[in-house]
Amino acid sequence: MKKIIALFLALIMITFSFAIMSQAVSIGGSKEKLIEQFEFGEGPKTGLYSVDYRYYEPETSEGSKHPLVIWAHGHSHGHYDGYQIRSNDIVNWSSEEYQSRSENGFYIMAVRAPEHIGISWGDDMVAPLKAAIDDFIEKNREHIDATKIYMGGFSLGGMMSFKMAINYPDMFAAIFPVCPYITISEKDAEKFADVPVWMVAGEKDHLVSYSGTVENWKAVCSTSNVPQKCRFSTLSRVCLPDGTRAPTEHYSWEAVTADMFSADNGAYPNMSTVDGNGNDVALSYPEGMISWLTIHSSDYSPETEDNDVEPSVNIFNIIKAPFMAIYIIFRNLLRPIFG
Repeated sequence: MKKIIALFLALIMITFSFAIMSQAVSIGGSKEKLIEQFEFGEGPKTGLYSVDYRYYEPETSEGSKHPLVIWAHGHSHGHYDGYQIRSNDIVNWSSEEYQSRSENGFYIMAVRAPEHIGISWGDDMVAPLKAAIDDFIEKNREHIDATKIYMGGFSLGGMMSFKMAINYPDMFAAIFPVCPYITISEKDAEKFADVPVWMVAGEKDHLVSYSGTVENWKAVCSTSNVPQKCRFSTLSRVCLPDGTRAPTEHYSWEAVTADMFSADNGAYPNMSTVDGNGNDVALSYPEGMISWLTIHSSDYSPETEDNDVEPSVNIFNIIKAPFMAIYIIFRNLLRPIFG
């Protein structure tokens, strides 16, 4: 029994060691400089919760207007402030190269669910997230183009992208859910029928059913008023931009944070893309997802909005919150030791 326990502990330590090495590689060098460009913000408390975020502000000048890209993390990527931009490479989009793919740069708002108290994305976070977005737009109203607001995210963040489009379809000029952990019906999809959608998923995803994602895509296509503007990218094997294998087949967001191109600016490894009419789409560098997003616009105006959603309350979340908070505190205390 002692040998089994020792072997088990050894395997855990090896796993943590690889995790630490992986993180050290992924956040080293230029990524740290990009992270430093992101500032902290927090939306107003709405219902029981508020949403904080890290944001990037492009270079602005008097009278300049810029799109806003909202990015939502997946489960367990929001346990502490800043992790939502360290756990993936969305900060790439703040680089000079990626910012140049929009006419004059764009804002990035990487939002965070209050996972430090055990609350992740869900129905009870819809109103608090909307309040945070509204507040951010108001604070930057001089430079944010309200007709060019886009939202994407991965896993639960992809789910939240759909939920926000369902509840506030007029707000978004386009959305880009990645491996979204959700099942949407045609009735749901009808609510954002005028919104272009670009979905991304891994064919062998072990956490989010690819067949389920395909059903979501079918719901989008069957109800969309703009199917020619919609896209669905499938990764037959999920890799990093340099072609090496991703940590898991769930990491399809790696393609998105690389703007859908490989490290040498060619076709992304193992990826195929179709539009809402079933036609193949060939991406030509540098016109990837950023270019696709920022050509779309809406008629949205915060002043005329009339579709606010009342905050909902999840009783289970209220009950589990204190227990999850204690667990996360201990986990964060052990993070320097185990990674």
